[in-house]
Amino acid sequence: MEIEVEEEVKPEPTPELKSVTVTAESKKLKVGEETTVTAKVDPTDAKDVTIIWTTSDETVLKVDEAGKVTALKVGKATITATAVQGEKES
Repeated sequence: MEIEVEEEVKPEPTPELKSVTVTAESKKLKVGEETTVTAKVDPTDAKDVTIIWTTSDETVLKVDEAGKVTALKVGKATITATAVQGEKES
């Protein structure tokens, strides 16, 4: 009896995340207004990527996990997107 042993087929490697570009529907808001920020990852086929949104001043701008930004008072703040791929950050 002949038995053939085949080579194990390995899945395609996941493309490594290189960069994140953030865009906003609006860069100027009045108190109480909202906008949405989005993050575009490069390469676009990077897998297992999570975006974490933060604000430099929570008293001026609030941002939720979906990227919805709300103006709380007059001032300036920076919204930052941190992309995490598996265990790596970019």
